[in-house]
Amino acid sequence: MNPALHWEIISTIANCLSAVAIVAGSIFVVIELRQAAKDRYLHLTSDLFQIGHSREFQDHQLFLLHKLPITNWRDFIADGRGQPAERALQRVGGFYDRIGHLVRSKLIRPEEILPTGDAIRVWHKIEPLVREARQTENSLLFQNYEAVLPNCLEC
Repeated sequence: MNPALHWEIISTIANCLSAVAIVAGSIFVVIELRQAAKDRYLHLTSDLFQIGHSREFQDHQLFLLHKLPITNWRDFIADGRGQPAERALQRVGGFYDRIGHLVRSKLIRPEEILPTGDAIRVWHKIEPLVREARQTENSLLFQNYEAVLPNCLEC
């Protein structure tokens, strides 16, 4: 056998093996990235589930839904900062605002977090306060929360 032909065969085989190794490596990387995305999603939703079902969060949410005595921002502020109503508003509104941010960033799917209706009912209860607070204190207050509500209504 001609030595030059022998080296050509070896070179061809080596090129084929290299191509197979590159394809296999690329497939492995894609599989690993998909698994990492699933793990991240599971971690995010698990943490959100735990917070949303904690006793403290549920107490604050029920306070907003059933015991919030004030419907305008001026009276809300006059009633006192740092009182249970403000803590409940910040905790529950902040939680749903964070979920809204994660949904808008496409890190979580809204149908797995917001289908219970609690987010919608809370929003309807606090919306007048939020609208007035946006005019005087924070123009971006709970904007992500509000932004995902139309999607949530479609759930």
